[in-house]
Amino acid sequence: MNIQLNGNPTSFSTTDLPALITGAEKHGASHFSLCLMVDLFRHGHKVLVFSAYPAAKDDFKVMLTAKELERVESVEASGPGAGKQAVLVGSEDATALTSVLATLDDLQERVVLIKNIELISIEAFEAVRALPLVVYSGDADACPFADELAQVDFKTKIFFSPSSKFPADDMPALEKYQGFAVGKDKNGFVTLQGESSSIH
Repeated sequence: MNIQLNGNPTSFSTTDLPALITGAEKHGASHFSLCLMVDLFRHGHKVLVFSAYPAAKDDFKVMLTAKELERVESVEASGPGAGKQAVLVGSEDATALTSVLATLDDLQERVVLIKNIELISIEAFEAVRALPLVVYSGDADACPFADELAQVDFKTKIFFSPSSKFPADDMPALEKYQGFAVGKDKNGFVTLQGESSSIH
C-alpha cells in the first residue's frame, strides 16, 4: 500500500499537520486515515490511535508485519504503557484517552489520530486540541464539535466527499475512495495504491 498524490507516490509528514480527513460514511476517509498513520509509523514517527470503533485498532495492526507489531501496544486507562512507537488507546471513552495522554511524555512529537469524529465527544477533542500533530478523521459535517474544529489552523484538509461546514474551493467530482487534498504543500487527488481492501 502506498499513498499517491496526483498519480505519484507520496508520503505525508509532520509538516502537513494538523490535518482534517473528512468524508461521508463509506467514501474512504476512515480507511485512508489509518493508512496514513501506518505510513507515518513506517517513516519512524511515533503515533497514537483513538477511535470510536474497537475494530479500528485491529485494522491498524492488520496492515503491519509481525516485526512492526513488536513496536505497537494497546493501552487501557487503568495503567501506563511502555511508550512504544505506536500506542492504541484500548477504550473508546474520552476519559480513557485523557488518562493515556497523561502517561506519555512525548506528546509534542507523537502524531495523534482522532478517528470517527462524528461519534467522538467534545471532551476527546479538548484533550488533544492543543497538540501540534493531530489528524482528525470522519464525517466533519456530522461532528458534534464542528464549530470548535473549524478554529483549528489545519495545514492539510483531505475531502472524500463535499463538506458543507468545511467547504473546499473548486471542489472537483471524485471517484469512489478518491480524496482531494488542499494544503500548504500537498494539493490534488489522493488515492491508495497497491492493495485491495474492504475496510472503508
